[in-house]
Amino acid sequence: MCQSTSSNLSLIQKDTDLAAIAYTHTLHSSHLADTLQRLLIKHAHASHMGFQDPSYKIYLNEAGDGAIIYKILHRTAVISGDPLCSLDSTCSLLQEFRNVCEQNHHEVAVVGASDRLARLAQQENCITMQFGTEKVINPATNPLLTGRSGKRTVQKCRQLLKYGLIVETYDPSLKYDAEIEAKIRRIYDDWRDLRNETHTCQAYVTVYDLFHLSEIMTYLVVRDTKQEIIGFAALRRYANESHLDPVIASPHAPSGTVDLLMLAAFTLARDAGYSHLSLGFEPLPELKDITGMPGFMRRGMRAVHSHILSKLPLDGKQAFYQRFHPDIEQDSALHIVFFQQPKLRTALAMLHFANVDIDRVVRSSSTHLRKWIASRGKKMKLRGRR
Repeated sequence: MCQSTSSNLSLIQKDTDLAAIAYTHTLHSSHLADTLQRLLIKHAHASHMGFQDPSYKIYLNEAGDGAIIYKILHRTAVISGDPLCSLDSTCSLLQEFRNVCEQNHHEVAVVGASDRLARLAQQENCITMQFGTEKVINPATNPLLTGRSGKRTVQKCRQLLKYGLIVETYDPSLKYDAEIEAKIRRIYDDWRDLRNETHTCQAYVTVYDLFHLSEIMTYLVVRDTKQEIIGFAALRRYANESHLDPVIASPHAPSGTVDLLMLAAFTLARDAGYSHLSLGFEPLPELKDITGMPGFMRRGMRAVHSHILSKLPLDGKQAFYQRFHPDIEQDSALHIVFFQQPKLRTALAMLHFANVDIDRVVRSSSTHLRKWIASRGKKMKLRGRR
């Protein structure tokens, strides 16, 4: 279907899994980087944040007018978000990519598909299901910025500023600063190390190379009274929307530093004219709108999904989103798309993509769920004997 490129300004390396002009996340040619950047600015959404994660690959077509962001897991190409191309080119680009995958004996699935892509897939009798919702802030009408809500949060941020904290913006496309980037990386790496030490399951984790294609990025940093950077936020700027992630304060930063960064990012996005600032997505407790699957498989998918979600610490994320008053009218559904009945390896790839520890899920599975799965297996065997 397509061809691929990547980033990090090193050597170009052939991807042995998907031959045919697919390259890993290392982009040597500035022309290729410019092409990807142009497509991101024009077509990207929050679900395309994998362009900054070195574990993803970029597939770019020869014409340079379409790209796909994906991962290879369990011999399955898991696409992240819609193809980066015009609506008219979506089907042809997907088909081209699927052809390449089939030649290399890979399955294909999409995670984070929009309503638009889900409808196109349904017309082709593909399997679709809604698994999450993108949460969006409208900086122009957000209650915290207009003074209609969140007074305690706003007051706390004002106190931090009076105490001497300073919020600055850093735009690498205007002026490169090695010291700022090193400190941001250190805060991010320390935060990741601390989170990994907790051994807590985290769903849909993206590990960023924060300064890859930094020309479309703006960073906010908070300095303390000693001028040390104690927190940062990363803002991706696309043509019609922006995406905020991650937002991190160092362990010794005063309480409320993350809130200060959030409000500063809202203000920056508002002043830049954005009415769509994505905070990322929130998984649904139960799969919705499943199409293209027999009834017993729909019930099984819902049961397994609900059980897995019950083992993940999502309450804190949901509460965090709600504190900042997302714009309900801009909530958008996110779907999973299977182009054919998923095999076991496809299911494993989806769990791996979502960062789910399969062994832990199996060990913690309720007796009821294990019995239900076993009973469904027996019924399927009986049907096969008839």
